[in-house]
Amino acid sequence: MAGAGSESRFAGLSLVQLNELLEDEGQLTEMVQKMEETQNVQLNKEMTLASNRSLAEGNLLYQPQLDALKARLTQKYQELQVLFEAYQIKKTKLDKQSSNASLETLLALLQAEGAKIEEDTELDKKDGIYPAQLMNY
Repeated sequence: MAGAGSESRFAGLSLVQLNELLEDEGQLTEMVQKMEETQNVQLNKEMTLASNRSLAEGNLLYQPQLDALKARLTQKYQELQVLFEAYQIKKTKLDKQSSNASLETLLALLQAEGAKIEEDTELDKKDGIYPAQLMNY
């Protein structure tokens, strides 16, 4: 159907008239611009441009809010970095204290066991049992 109107327009022209029409660029351009399809395309183009312009203007209204949110995000990210560094320092200290506490606990247990052994040895000495005699038991 797109070419139906244009076919009827050219149907009554002779070959000479068609050749003249092909050579007359101004008349050919005018005919193309008067075609319904060309007018529809032009109308769609103008409507699309108007719609895009309207959307762009609407988007520009969000720019200040977007800039403010970007700045806030940047600030929060910097705060996060500071907090993460503080966390890393505290974690390192805690890990160090935990390992020290474990070593201190182990040392205390060893000292307690050593004290118990010494006490047992002292009691054995009082009872007249000496380590060499213990081996014979």
